Amino acid sequence: MKYVLRMGCLVLAACCCGLSRAAEISGANAEVVVAPDAPPATRFAAAEMTNYLARVLGRAIPLSTSPTEGRYAIVLGTNAWSRAAGLRPESLPRDSYCVKIGPGRAYVAGCDSPTQDPARQIAQGWIGKFERATLFGVYGFLDRHAGVRFYFPGELGTVVPAAPSIRLTEGSYSVTPRFATRDCYLHGAGPYPGVDPADAKSQRRAKAVYSLLLREETDRIPCCHGQNRFKIAERFSESHPEYFQLRKNGTRCIGTKFEHNWMGRQLCHTSKVWDIFREDTLARIRKGERYVDIMPQDGMSACMCENCQRVFNTDDFSLASGYATELIWSNTVAVAKAITDAGLDGGVSQSATVMSWRGAKGGIAALTHALAVSLAGKVRVNSISPGWIDTEYRTYTGPDAAQQPAGRVGNPMDIANMVLYLCSDKAGFITGENICIDGGMTRQMIYHNDFGWKLEK
Repeated sequence: MKYVLRMGCLVLAACCCGLSRAAEISGANAEVVVAPDAPPATRFAAAEMTNYLARVLGRAIPLSTSPTEGRYAIVLGTNAWSRAAGLRPESLPRDSYCVKIGPGRAYVAGCDSPTQDPARQIAQGWIGKFERATLFGVYGFLDRHAGVRFYFPGELGTVVPAAPSIRLTEGSYSVTPRFATRDCYLHGAGPYPGVDPADAKSQRRAKAVYSLLLREETDRIPCCHGQNRFKIAERFSESHPEYFQLRKNGTRCIGTKFEHNWMGRQLCHTSKVWDIFREDTLARIRKGERYVDIMPQDGMSACMCENCQRVFNTDDFSLASGYATELIWSNTVAVAKAITDAGLDGGVSQSATVMSWRGAKGGIAALTHALAVSLAGKVRVNSISPGWIDTEYRTYTGPDAAQQPAGRVGNPMDIANMVLYLCSDKAGFITGENICIDGGMTRQMIYHNDFGWKLEK
């Protein structure tokens, strides 16, 4: 079985061996080497290495096409020198890279596209799906050995510590991504900091560069509301209305008129529609698809039929049994098992929305802690986790207000006042904190009308 979690983060696994003696490089003795016939992706990686090493070491780092006598060469890409050193990145999973550090040379090698040019694509404001593992190796090398950090977009989020030299411990290691799917929705995430928001081309270029720094996926595994591709509405609206969500007014969410409505085409996930997903998935894999996306439609909401309500109206709010989690994932596992039982080489992808959201929340807290330490003495770093904040300053009555331990719903000034305080000298002894501003609802742990629970006073 193959499962793909759509995650906004990259976690790496490293295998190390023989780390012992050390070499030292400086602006006076370091150089970056790429073969004369290196592909564009490797040459781009070399430009990034020389750029950041120069910023760390305080002087320009030469880029050569062969190692120079008397200099410490950092050899990039797959070439005769890296092969002679024993590096075989093609034997590793996609997007992996290997590093070998010796007394006179270091090697960083991954599999790179022979044709795709990151520099040209950046100029056009986009980055395609192509192998560029040597570039991932460069960013990993800078992070591990030079202390360079790419925390978040813009110069403020990039830490490049100045140093007279860099100490490299001799040995070798390889790095493999934990997740094949690594995707961050940058182009719809607002303007890139430090770039004129009105300059659309510069915005696209800046976001393209940042997608490289994030080391996003290089091979697309679809995972975005893939149930739409099965065209259930077009095929079964008339013959099988029971496949579609039962609304509160007693009607079914049927008809192709909902095709362009993000809340449309909702399904009944306890119906036999999942038999259709299973059989169609097997057929598509037999035709050559590697992964079939069976993620539900956007804006998924509860079907009001009796079978679905038994699943949705649960009083078990754990991660494993919360809102429709067991319903969707048990069906997903059944489809994946059918692929395995059929002996097919393929898989399905599914959204891990709750896990991703909670993981991101934990990531914000961890990032706050890390930045507070990394930037200590320069700035203080804190984060805010808002609760129910009504940006239109509406007044709520009844359970919506009464359920809040603070007695009301929040408004933007609740957040703004904390930001002003944290940025003032009065908060000079506060750093590394994630501050929850939610009127106490985290302690309440549930909202009125969630999962069938109602506040009754």
